[in-house]
Amino acid sequence: MAGPSSALSYLSAGAGAGAGAGGGPMAAMGGPLGIGLAAAQGVIGFGQAQAQKAARDQDYVNQIAFQNATSAFNKWQASYNAQITNLNNQHTFWAKTVAYNSNRSYVHQLRNYEIKREIAQADRVAEARTSAALGYITNAAAMQDALQERGMQEAVAVQQYKYRALQQSSAFRARMQEGKSSDRYVADYDRQASDYATLARVSEALRNRQYKRDQMANVVRYLSEYNSQTFYEKAPHQEPLAPFAPLPTMVMPPPPSFTGGRGSDNSVLDAVTAVTNGIGTAVNIGSSIG
Repeated sequence: MAGPSSALSYLSAGAGAGAGAGGGPMAAMGGPLGIGLAAAQGVIGFGQAQAQKAARDQDYVNQIAFQNATSAFNKWQASYNAQITNLNNQHTFWAKTVAYNSNRSYVHQLRNYEIKREIAQADRVAEARTSAALGYITNAAAMQDALQERGMQEAVAVQQYKYRALQQSSAFRARMQEGKSSDRYVADYDRQASDYATLARVSEALRNRQYKRDQMANVVRYLSEYNSQTFYEKAPHQEPLAPFAPLPTMVMPPPPSFTGGRGSDNSVLDAVTAVTNGIGTAVNIGSSIG
């Protein structure tokens, strides 16, 4: 079995034969073998360059597709997050609305209770003041009647005393005894009647003053009973504040993204480079053979 040295010897022999046969540029490029290898290397280099360019183009297409997909997903996610936020805000708003209506109903119940207490207290005030007025009228009428009755009694008593004094005086005159005994000192019926009338007037004045005092006491008692019950003052209850409707959530735009530019088209340069590398390889083979 031939090894690498035998193969190299064979190639050198073939190349020498080719060089001897061709001579000139062919010999410098290693003969047909060098030209073949140069052509193969150029084709392979150009193919590799094209494959690399295709890979760069595909990577650029993949980056553009990924960027578009990422932008679309970010837009969808921002819109979805805004919908979720709006739904949560709406749920919170309705919960606050339910609490507001409940508090408002409770405040109205308190106000109704206050109104009932006010009406009940107004009834008690009306009863107390009506009772005070009736008591005042009854006491005033009783005092007025007592005053009139006492006045009539005093008037009748004075009249009867005058009548009895006139009767006694007439009896003394009839018996011709007037002025002849001690009765002229103690039985001066006119003077006694006048004194009694004066005392009656003094008593009437005292009675009138007492009546006024009783009337004043009756008025004071009436005012005290009148003001014993006062109207109920309702406790203030503030209306709860209604919740504010939520504002729509703003959709936040996705952040900007960047994709590099497409790779440059170096087909001509890659072809020239591949050919140059192939020629260089052929020259190197020719030099090694020569």
